[in-house]
Amino acid sequence: MGLLRESLRAADKAGAKVIHLDVMDGAFVPNITLGAGTIRALRPHSNSLFDVHLMVRSPHTLIDTYIDAGSDVISFHLEADTNVPALIARIRDGGCRVGLAMNPSTPIGAVLPYVADIHQVVVMGVEPGFSGQTFIAGVADKILALQQKKGAGMLIEVDGGVTLANVSDLRARGADVLVGGSSIFAEGIDGVHKRFSALCAACAR
Repeated sequence: MGLLRESLRAADKAGAKVIHLDVMDGAFVPNITLGAGTIRALRPHSNSLFDVHLMVRSPHTLIDTYIDAGSDVISFHLEADTNVPALIARIRDGGCRVGLAMNPSTPIGAVLPYVADIHQVVVMGVEPGFSGQTFIAGVADKILALQQKKGAGMLIEVDGGVTLANVSDLRARGADVLVGGSSIFAEGIDGVHKRFSALCAACAR
């Protein structure tokens, strides 16, 4: 927990306004990561917006615990086993912003019926579940197509495979939020500020 708190503080100090927290259940994806208890413990140590990404099979069975843990945004997958409209309403009623995440192979048509009711679409640039993967090139076209059809005020977030080499292109295609994992923390906590600043500078070009 101590290392997580240090990483959180390093990201805040570097200028991050949003902290993306991946929750994996070992069923929807093979890995298991942090849970609601960890998010609750981290919440007092950051003023950043907590953007919680549920990579879980049945998000409706867990959603209340993540609302109560201090999440600001909760995204769940279109491919999960859940009633999408009902869960969108439940998250909104809980006082959180709502995101819908979509795997690389999922067409944008699957998310379009919901764009008026959500705050963001999380476009996966890699297959969910593993850090450090290479961005799937065809996803860039999906971002551009979604940008042309998104609802007013809705954000497009890209998660997975975001690097210094592609952030400028992703921004140009319409990405509003870019999630950096290994691209920011690859050199450890001491390298966070340098790598975060480099990504921000590339985005601005």
